[in-house]
Amino acid sequence: MSGGVEFTLPQGLVQSTPDRDTGIGRWTEERFVARFKSFADSGLRARAVGPAGMNTTMPWTMYAGMSRTDLEAIYAYLQQVPAVRNRVAPFAPDRLRRDTTASDRR
Repeated sequence: MSGGVEFTLPQGLVQSTPDRDTGIGRWTEERFVARFKSFADSGLRARAVGPAGMNTTMPWTMYAGMSRTDLEAIYAYLQQVPAVRNRVAPFAPDRLRRDTTASDRR
C-alpha cells in the first residue's frame, strides 16, 4: 500500500494505492465498499483463475464482514497515501510452477 514495505509475491506486487492507472484511484467509495461486501455471502465460492485471468492476493472475505463505516475509513485512508504507479502482472500458473520446481532442485 506504499507504506514502505513491498509485498512481493510470485505474481507481482500488491497495488492498493490511489494511482489512477494501476491502483484504485478510479474506484469510487461505493465501488470499494461494494467489492468487499460482495464477498460477505457465506455461500460464495472462490472461482478458478485461468492463465488469462487476474489473481488477487487481497483477502476479500476477511474484510467482507466489516461495517460500511470501517470500509469507508479504509477507503479514505488509501486515498491519502502517495500514489505509486505499478502495473501488476496477470496470474501465470505455469510460471509459478516453473519457479517453484526450479527452487526445489537447488
